[in-house]
Amino acid sequence: MKRYITHCIAFQGVSSVIRETGNRVSCAGTSAFLIMLLCVAQPARAEWVEWIADAEVGLLYNDNLSQSFFESDERSDSAFLPSTALGRYYQLTDTTRLRLTANFWGRAYNTFDRLNSITGGVTAGVRHKFGFGPDVPWIRADAYVGYRDVRDDARDGVLYTMGLRVGKRFTPRLDGSLGYAYSVRNGGDGEVTMKNTMFGTSAEVFDQKTQALSLEANFLITRDVLLTAGYSYQYGDFDSMCSAANFETVWASEDVKAVSVDGVFGGFVYRIRGTRSISSLNLSYALSGHASLNLGYQYQSGKGDAFGYNSSIVQAVFMYRY
Repeated sequence: MKRYITHCIAFQGVSSVIRETGNRVSCAGTSAFLIMLLCVAQPARAEWVEWIADAEVGLLYNDNLSQSFFESDERSDSAFLPSTALGRYYQLTDTTRLRLTANFWGRAYNTFDRLNSITGGVTAGVRHKFGFGPDVPWIRADAYVGYRDVRDDARDGVLYTMGLRVGKRFTPRLDGSLGYAYSVRNGGDGEVTMKNTMFGTSAEVFDQKTQALSLEANFLITRDVLLTAGYSYQYGDFDSMCSAANFETVWASEDVKAVSVDGVFGGFVYRIRGTRSISSLNLSYALSGHASLNLGYQYQSGKGDAFGYNSSIVQAVFMYRY
């Protein structure tokens, strides 16, 4: 019996995310799965076609891990990064694939070990090509839900992300893509202090919502060397740390949404709404048909109403894909 898969590109699911209403950002709850359903009925031999088994180990260095606006409060550290993804591909039609994975990764810091964490979650994604051949445009919708367990309990929490991405290969060596993502982080309970009572603010610093637009380009330098350049512009909540002496300055200049005692760096950690720009460059060298060595650099620039922070992140990752 022929099976029919419905393909409908529901951009309205994502466009229903309202950028800002007062101080609140809202989203149509389950729109990621509406986005994943594609429209024009056509017969297909749907079946599981391929296993996914990826593993990575890496090292990272961040020169402003605290995301502080003040140079005196900047804290740097290095971390060990193991991760794995296990799952399968399901061929819905000749040009549409479903990807289901269980994802796990950890972070073990050298100095600030209260940031050590383990994160586990599930990702579902549908990728559709608008025809056959390597140069045909494609669209992909993704949804992720996970839980992050951090030694500092206030940073624990449930994570949700849903997104849409479109891309195309332009030449045998160059391809690019444009994406949108909406993310929600439901953090743990912060420590209520006199600052909360005095200023009438919440202690839920790690309850955060962000929206992001991103561009990515891949250039194949040689058969074994791939250069990837990316840029992401984010709007929404982010946390920053400062000493007790600097908090009065922050409060006088920024619209602080939440504040709590910082169990990792000391002083206070607070949440504001602003923008963040992330520029990245990654060089990948294929060691074999399944393994690669990746060297990456990322520059972040976060801005509130009056202050901003900058940080540079360098990482090296060994990746194996089954």
